[in-house]
Amino acid sequence: MKNNPSVKPIRFQAQIQKVQTLVDGGLRLTLDLSEKDLKAVTDLMECKQRGAILEVAALPIDPQKTTLISASEIDDLLNDKK
Repeated sequence: MKNNPSVKPIRFQAQIQKVQTLVDGGLRLTLDLSEKDLKAVTDLMECKQRGAILEVAALPIDPQKTTLISASEIDDLLNDKK
């Protein structure tokens, strides 16, 4: 699918609250967002009302620094290294 350059991404920071497996085998993610991301939530609700399918890319960040975590840091976290 080709991206539409006139469509801007909806950007926000979120924490994964819950991951559920549905009866049909699908997955449901519940995300917690900050109250400062109200514009993003409004945009997401508009997408839902329109029945939009979203393409989502998630980038882990260090919540203390609000910067992207490097690939090696992700590997360390996954392997319980500090």
